[in-house]
Amino acid sequence: MTKISVDEKGELKVDGEPKKIADLTQEFLEKLVDDSLESRVDYEIEGDMPLAGFFKTLRDGTKEGSELRIAKEEREKKTKDAIAAGKNVVEEHGDVSISDDKEWRIQ
Repeated sequence: MTKISVDEKGELKVDGEPKKIADLTQEFLEKLVDDSLESRVDYEIEGDMPLAGFFKTLRDGTKEGSELRIAKEEREKKTKDAIAAGKNVVEEHGDVSISDDKEWRIQ
């Protein structure tokens, strides 16, 4: 579990290690959002500095019941349903191939 803490002075720590704004790379933030959507981030945020506000927004936008988490869960369910439906087609009709003109046909 990742621990994000921002104190009243706006100082950021990730897993107890001090971090700077430059450390918040796209890769880091994408992983943080993914982990937060999976409840694998613990937030300790104090004060109202801009950095605290950013992490409060991230926390609130990814918590249980948030629009983003609900959308993610719905997408995952649709994906699982599509995979299951595809398995049923293969089990009933054999493999499906795509012809040169991109039309589907059952073999």
